[in-house]
Amino acid sequence: MSIKGTYAGKVISLKNGSGADATPNRVVVLNPNNPEQFIAPTGDGQYPLGVLLKDARYEGGVTKANESGSIQIDGVADIDCIGTVNAWHFVKIADATGKIVDAGSVDTLNPGGTQKNIVGVALESGTDGRVAVLLRPFAVFV
Repeated sequence: MSIKGTYAGKVISLKNGSGADATPNRVVVLNPNNPEQFIAPTGDGQYPLGVLLKDARYEGGVTKANESGSIQIDGVADIDCIGTVNAWHFVKIADATGKIVDAGSVDTLNPGGTQKNIVGVALESGTDGRVAVLLRPFAVFV
């Protein structure tokens, strides 16, 4: 990430209900079977909860299964991406890894288009790495 500074945002704590270690800097979703837990997304169409932050208790910053993890739900967060993400474009969940992909810009909005659940707006461009994203989950037609 090339943007320098300190980021502030709202952070909540939920238990990892995915049954496996959860990787930081990835988007997570609310467990539909238990609203006190987060899980990894099952695909690209889910509504995002937030970004899992590093857990200093464990190697690699992962959040172990059934342990509480910190999830940033607002502000600027670093998120792992797949492919090329352009600055000032919307980003959405790419797949079950919780990484993000470019979802187009405000210029591509189409009232008759397909609904996409947006994670936020990329503040910088990047390819197959990590980019800063202003977290603003919402549904949009593009």
